[in-house]
Amino acid sequence: MITTDKILAPHREATLKRMQAYPTILFIQDTTHLDYFLQYQKQNIGTLIHNNYRGLLLHSTIAVTPQGICLGVIDDYHWYRKQLKEKTRHEKNVENLRTPIEDKESYRWVRGYQKENSIAHKLPMCQIVSIADREADYDIYNEASLSHSQAKRLIRSEIDL
Repeated sequence: MITTDKILAPHREATLKRMQAYPTILFIQDTTHLDYFLQYQKQNIGTLIHNNYRGLLLHSTIAVTPQGICLGVIDDYHWYRKQLKEKTRHEKNVENLRTPIEDKESYRWVRGYQKENSIAHKLPMCQIVSIADREADYDIYNEASLSHSQAKRLIRSEIDL
């Protein structure tokens, strides 16, 4: 069976080799929408930001030097939502407290950070800096406090300056 991991494995190996040449590596992770809006027959896709928009969500982590040289993709995770449900702020807060992190969509940030730390252990001569947006803050800080974290953390604030 062909999988994303099998396709990307040689690329990831080459990326790890390229990273060995740099003292500092930035791991930038974020999510994008792959919109299949007009592809009505497509299977295994789901809701994006509104129930009318259908597609996949793709969360990737790329390795970049501080000078902006892209070294490659180190992680990717894709999924689709069955359906968006309108909830009140209170309903969201209660659900968020009761749901284990592994069952939340935001787990993608933890998963990416875990992958980054795994690589940081393999490359102790490199300083690894994890960069994410504000959605990741609680989950990554919590993961860093629970694990033997090697990667430094930089979380984007809510307000762009």
